Amino acid sequence: MIEIDFVVKGYPGSGRRVEDDRDLAIVNRPELVQGAFMGDMLLKIDSADFSTKFGWLTMIRAPACLRSVRVGP
Repeated sequence: MIEIDFVVKGYPGSGRRVEDDRDLAIVNRPELVQGAFMGDMLLKIDSADFSTKFGWLTMIRAPACLRSVRVGP
């Protein structure tokens, strides 16, 4: 079984959230991809837990990186 979820926390330490104080339609690419929707990802595959606990993963970038993971031959 695979469980996947994301908890948005904002910037570690300050809790600032780009998506709350900026118009995402006009922010630059780095601010959108690397700064908006920061938090932790829950990723469990059977009994293996690959979840993050550091708070600075971005919800836009993380799924894009997971998409490139290949499983199997």
